[in-house]
Formats: sequence, C-alpha cells, structure tokens
Amino acid sequence: MRSGTLRSLATGVAVCLAAGFMAGCDDGADPDLESTETPAMGDVVAMMDIDVEEVRLGRATSADMRIVDEADDFAPSDSIFASVKTDGVANSATLTARWTTESDSLLHEETKTMASNGEQWTSFTFGGGSLAEGDYELKILLNGREVEEREFSIERP
Repeated sequence: MRSGTLRSLATGVAVCLAAGFMAGCDDGADPDLESTETPAMGDVVAMMDIDVEEVRLGRATSADMRIVDEADDFAPSDSIFASVKTDGVANSATLTARWTTESDSLLHEETKTMASNGEQWTSFTFGGGSLAEGDYELKILLNGREVEEREFSIERP
C-alpha cells in the first residue's frame, strides 16, 4: 500500500504544481490590448477606411483618370473634368461629383460606386457648352458626406 500512497501523493503534488503554474501565467487581460469580437459565420463585415486625398479640375484626363491640363478657368465650350484621388480600403464606397452654381443650385450630379485597396483616381465630366459665364462650384461627396469643394469659373476667351 505504501507505493500506492506515494503515487497518489506524487500525483496530487503534480496536479497542484500544474494548477499553480497555470494560475501564475494567467495574469488577466492586458488593458492595453483592445478585444474585438469575431463575426459569426455569414455576417458581412464592411471594410471602410478610405479618404479623398486630392481633387483636380482640368480640360482633359489621361488613361489613368488623372488631369493632364489643370485649370480653374474654362471657356463656355469646354468640357470640365474632375479627377478625385482616394486612398484607403473600402469594399464598396460611393463617390459623388455635384456641380452647382455659386448660389448652390444643382446643375448636375454623378455618383460612382467603387471598391478600393490603396490609391485610386476617379474622374467625372461636365459642361461642353452647357454653362453660361460665371462662377461655379464642384462638391465631392464620399458616402453622402461632403469632403471637398473646388471653385471654377466660365469666361469668354
């Protein structure tokens, strides 16, 4: 019986040591680390961390949608191009160009849906003989929120 008692005692000591070691290693949650819940299967997680970095106006764009002839004064017959540079990550974002008079009357609005994973240019076009001489504004909206504004004018050459 003596060897059975020693075995039981050794097993008890080993269990106590293991429990003590594990309790000593678990010092609770680190308050500096944020915890996030893992989405359940089937949940859609929308990734959205995108910003409008730059808006340029001009008379033409290149194949990569960047302005090649930058301007803010246009002739009545000019088409006006806007290039909008975004940067960031988005599964789906809407970018809107809202062309208005100086008194904020809407002339034209165009919305494009985009997915992005880094720097990207998007272009919009308006005009081509449809604007009278005067001052105008282009408002850029990202997901319905105005983020940039550019003024431009139409003048006779």
